[in-house]
Amino acid sequence: MRDQKIRGAIGLCARAGKLACGDFAVKRSVQMGTAWLVLIDERAAEGTRKRLQYLCGTCGVPYRELPASVEAAVYAGKSNCLLFAVQDENLAKLVCNAYGDETKDRSAEEGVQQ
Repeated sequence: MRDQKIRGAIGLCARAGKLACGDFAVKRSVQMGTAWLVLIDERAAEGTRKRLQYLCGTCGVPYRELPASVEAAVYAGKSNCLLFAVQDENLAKLVCNAYGDETKDRSAEEGVQQ
């Protein structure tokens, strides 16, 4: 059930055009301050995961690990993609709710302007 909610939320983000996919796009989104949530597939290489977790930590962007069973790339319309950045605050909250948790309001903490 949880996997279905995550799939639906990722698909909605992709249809809305608010999902960055791939290493370069995700890193750029985080560095430019347009990412509200980063999703890292558990099948991503260990070095890639650590690098993105560090980047998210320094930029104040929350991240979540995607279980392999979610098959996020299929629902995002991208093949073989393991890294995603949600670029809308409300959609990021939707994905976090699908996980069963809440994301922090990073704009209030860090003064990030959209």
